Amino acid sequence: MLTVSAVIATYNGTRYLAQAVESALAQTYELLEIIVVDDGSREDIRSIVAPYAPKVKYVRQENGGPAAARNHGIRIARGDVIALLDDDDLWHPTKTAEQVRLLQAHPECALVYSYPELVDEEGALIPNQGPREFPSGSVYLDFLKSNRINSPSGTLIRREIFSRVGYFDESRECISCEDYDLWLRIACNGEVLFCEGSLFSYRVRGTGISQNLDKHLKANFYVFNKLIYQHIKEARLSDQDFCKAFNFNIHNTLKRFAYKYYFSATNRSKAKSLMLEALQKYPYCPKDILYFCIFSMPDWLFEKLRKFKQSLFAARLTPDLK
Repeated sequence: MLTVSAVIATYNGTRYLAQAVESALAQTYELLEIIVVDDGSREDIRSIVAPYAPKVKYVRQENGGPAAARNHGIRIARGDVIALLDDDDLWHPTKTAEQVRLLQAHPECALVYSYPELVDEEGALIPNQGPREFPSGSVYLDFLKSNRINSPSGTLIRREIFSRVGYFDESRECISCEDYDLWLRIACNGEVLFCEGSLFSYRVRGTGISQNLDKHLKANFYVFNKLIYQHIKEARLSDQDFCKAFNFNIHNTLKRFAYKYYFSATNRSKAKSLMLEALQKYPYCPKDILYFCIFSMPDWLFEKLRKFKQSLFAARLTPDLK
């Protein structure tokens, strides 16, 4: 029987931490331990965790970022398997049991992951249609194209894999992409399996590390540079397959951030620059060309277009009173 250690890293996570801990305690598969790692919070995390002792262990470290906090918890954990849980997410009761069952049935598997249901800051369900397919098995090529694991909270990892591929990258440049960096290293060295079912809830919030667009974009390219170095050092794919998947990822990343800068940050200059880079990689995508033209409009013309779109939207919402 596999023993499971849950690791919950937190920084000033007083709002939702108790809910996260209680969702771990409610698992139908009994956990060996639950470790809450306080990453130098200014808020009183200890008092939130104290009522759950001794089942829940509290440890504190100097602020080092989410990767350092997770690594601390993993290193002191005693279980055969590590289950990560973010302090604002929730596990459903059978999450651990279902994933352990899959892990036990496939000794060659290093990591199991699931797709979340989305909830808002108040815990209300957000309608969401996930991808049609999820890579399972030898997934390095698929993961090279894009990050297929939405959150560390949906994973179960054999602790032995860390001795082979290393831990989370604690570099400040990697913050917000440290999970994707680790998934890539694991996928490059072992099998990764998808576990079906609604097994955890990912909380969509308006704030967070990944909401800082400039830092998040730089973190993505930090991981891309690591990928190039690793491929040169020890290629696991042919140059052709690697370059095709790698360029596909960069193209989609540039587009994704162009849209974010446009819609969320209203920074059309940055959006235009990123979309131009995307077009240089794939110059014949009609949608990319259209958005590049929109990003390039003079302010007066852009405002007219924006107001026209708003009027069309308002018209669709107006009931027919005839």
